[in-house]
Amino acid sequence: MYVSGRLAMSRLIAVAALIGLAAPIGAQRLPKVRLPSSLPANVPGASELRSAPKTPGQAASRLRREEVQDLMKDALASDDPEEQARIYTKILLIDPNNTVAFQGRKDALAKMEQTQSEELERSEQENVLVEQSLQGEQVRRTSVKNAKDAFMRGDIDTAEFEIEKAKAVAPEDTEVQRMDLLIQDRLAERRRTTYILVAVGVLALIGLIAFIIIRMRSRDPYVEIIAGQQKGKIIPVDGKLLKIGAVEQDGGDKNDVALPDVERMISRFHCEIHRRGRKLFLIDVGSANGTFLEKKQLEPGKPFPLKRGSRIDLAGTCAMRVGYERRKK
Repeated sequence: MYVSGRLAMSRLIAVAALIGLAAPIGAQRLPKVRLPSSLPANVPGASELRSAPKTPGQAASRLRREEVQDLMKDALASDDPEEQARIYTKILLIDPNNTVAFQGRKDALAKMEQTQSEELERSEQENVLVEQSLQGEQVRRTSVKNAKDAFMRGDIDTAEFEIEKAKAVAPEDTEVQRMDLLIQDRLAERRRTTYILVAVGVLALIGLIAFIIIRMRSRDPYVEIIAGQQKGKIIPVDGKLLKIGAVEQDGGDKNDVALPDVERMISRFHCEIHRRGRKLFLIDVGSANGTFLEKKQLEPGKPFPLKRGSRIDLAGTCAMRVGYERRKK
């Protein structure tokens, strides 16, 4: 009985060894051997036999799982969407039902598409910037040339207009800055000249006004008899009032100018000349035969302004003209 037990144990060990050798050989087909459901604990190698794959398919599946795990680690460790997509594709070839790899590949492809779109947009923006730069350079060259030509002709306004266009596209360009300085210096010089001319003009105008005022103030008004018995007589208007009539005095009233009149056409108190600064006014004081200014009869009691050369007629028998003469020193 003891011998038969040892013989059975030897057979079991031999079968287990054959199974272990057959596991890595995927191309060979070995007959299936049914192991006993349980082995005695004191049998050598019993624990290894319990943990060993029961079939060659289980060993291959374990190897695939390990490979998938390694690839998954590589995919998670990578920051390159293209490399991630490649790794996830490899995982799906091993395990088509791997949802994590499927979603990871989808996200990686989306990132690749977004990156390509951003690169395309960046390329288009760079092309636009290059085109704008070329256009700006053309504007700069043309504007600087036009500014130089206008500057040489002395047309500073056109030169300033052209250099402003160049500054708009190339404000840091040394040639533009140098030309702008030349134009600004010429404009400043022109402004200084304008200021000087304006100042001289203002001073000249002030001097002319002062001269006119002085000349006007240095002249005194007078009336000259141009028709009548005292023709040629000049009567200065020195005071504020000059009374004119046919008599020198009547009671308490006196005339400053008494005009002889044999026809007795001039009233005793005929008219008055009032002076307000350099302005003169003529008033008829109620004469019998009227006072005429430039052949128009005056309304009694109402003042009428006089000017140089004004003609005054008294009752048709005496005529006077207003004038101004230099004040005697």
